[in-house]
Amino acid sequence: MTRPLTARLLRAVVALVALLAVVALLAAGSVVEAADVTLVVEVPEGTPSGDAVYVAGSFQGWNPGNPEYRLSRRDDGAWEITLDLSGNVQFKFTRGSWNHVEKGPSGEEVANRTLRIAGAATHRFTVAAWADGGLTPPDDDHTLTGRVFSLAFPDILDGRRLWVWLPPGYADSGERYPVLYFWDGQNIFDHATSFSGEWQVDETCTRLIGEGKIRPLIVVGVENGGDARMREYTPWTDAQRGGGDGARHLDVLTGQIKPRIDELFRTRPEPEATGICGSSLGGLMAAYAAFEAPDTFGRAAAVSVSFSWADHALVRWVAEQDKAPRGHRLYVDTGTRESGRKVDRDGNGRDDHVDALYALEEAVEKRGYREGKNLLTVVDRGGQHHESAWA
Repeated sequence: MTRPLTARLLRAVVALVALLAVVALLAAGSVVEAADVTLVVEVPEGTPSGDAVYVAGSFQGWNPGNPEYRLSRRDDGAWEITLDLSGNVQFKFTRGSWNHVEKGPSGEEVANRTLRIAGAATHRFTVAAWADGGLTPPDDDHTLTGRVFSLAFPDILDGRRLWVWLPPGYADSGERYPVLYFWDGQNIFDHATSFSGEWQVDETCTRLIGEGKIRPLIVVGVENGGDARMREYTPWTDAQRGGGDGARHLDVLTGQIKPRIDELFRTRPEPEATGICGSSLGGLMAAYAAFEAPDTFGRAAAVSVSFSWADHALVRWVAEQDKAPRGHRLYVDTGTRESGRKVDRDGNGRDDHVDALYALEEAVEKRGYREGKNLLTVVDRGGQHHESAWA
């Protein structure tokens, strides 16, 4: 029922309308024409000499490797590009893909760079680090713990790699084990294969099993597709960034990869013993899999979810799904510094990622999940969008 306007509220509305009228007049009198804007950026020492630097932003569809937005290297080692820009723009620097996007000094996520174009100007920037560290670690820089097998099936994802970690005692037990699948498989076990630091899943599982805190399980990491990652890890198309092939990629996991793993290893194939986990866009895919493939995955962990993808499509989509099957469990988390700093566009005092987590929590509870029973949501105070926060 609509509440009647109080005198105070009515005055506030009148004042707001007047303010908006003033803002509109000011804006109408201060339209900024497009201008030549030069971006100059210095990159970290050790950046591969054969790699080019690109700028991806709101003005070109967030394409990380568009050749029209490739910077030119200057004699002083910096890179520059001059663009015809107007209004407010957001952007990041890359080395041609999102796997090689700029990061903070410790490898943490950084917020989009922003500029308000007020005329022709030159702006200087510095990239502190790259997502992949710039250089691939040497082959002897492995950090594997326990028995990890590397597999590839030529008929699945063009021979893309899988890594399978077997728990202590697997060879001698004869038992069958639950399985936890991970997106971005190159990041979960080994620093030498990761593009931004490893999750230490093998070390953590070894320790927790040894302490009796979890039951022995098999862990399977599925390599991402590099430049295809954004397309494969997004169930919906984003108006600016594209993507939208997530459903097909999930079908590959459920219909091709999982059956092969069940054939080769002593698994428990039922949903109650099969989990899926991922972070960022992988977290988006893990949450999606929980509802899209409940006959395969009875456990899902969505870490640092990319909630904003396709205008927060995940929350709207979950609200339309069937009730959660009995016995299924879901974990979702976010940090309060996912963007490297607090972002509070609605001014409610909370980071926008926390708001998105609460919105998803409300949606999944309407689908039969209950906090503390089969749902766990976590707000990581100070947590950032980086492997170091997920290890």
